[in-house]
Amino acid sequence: MQQLNLHAEAAAKRGRGRPRGSFKDKKTKDKKIEVMPKPAGAAPPLLKPELKPLTYAEVEEMTAMEQARQVFDGQHWMATIAGLVLGSFVPLASYTLIHWETAARRELWLLVAGGLIYSALTVYKWARQAFHYPLKAFGFVVLLEGVMTCSRIRWLGLAGLAILMTVNGISAAISLQAVAERE
Repeated sequence: MQQLNLHAEAAAKRGRGRPRGSFKDKKTKDKKIEVMPKPAGAAPPLLKPELKPLTYAEVEEMTAMEQARQVFDGQHWMATIAGLVLGSFVPLASYTLIHWETAARRELWLLVAGGLIYSALTVYKWARQAFHYPLKAFGFVVLLEGVMTCSRIRWLGLAGLAILMTVNGISAAISLQAVAERE
């Protein structure tokens, strides 16, 4: 069986005693490199085109899944981080106050009520889009907020908390991405 020695062939092409990479073809030595002209109005290749901001009207028409896709598309990362932090703080604070603070200080139930109202409105909007029935959406909100608030089974309360943090975080992030319509 015959083996090819590619190194020997390359050395023969470039000439004896010349190091690798020094092969010069006489035909290509004098050629100039042509640069393709840029099309008119084209953005530089390393810059992203300017994004068209969302309006509140567009956000209102988006489904819950479209909102989630928009939030996690990677184009509005600052609004995504800020929205996820701000939106998920409310259910987290409510859960913490309910399960560790309200037994000692009854006046904290006012803070819990504010958090539940904030969260319930957002979750109701999402559930109405998902289930297509207002009564079914209302039942879902009552169950989810109630499980997070009243359940003594730790994993069930934490599961409700995780769902509420996700929904409220995405909703806050998409709201931060939207701008008011210019009249």
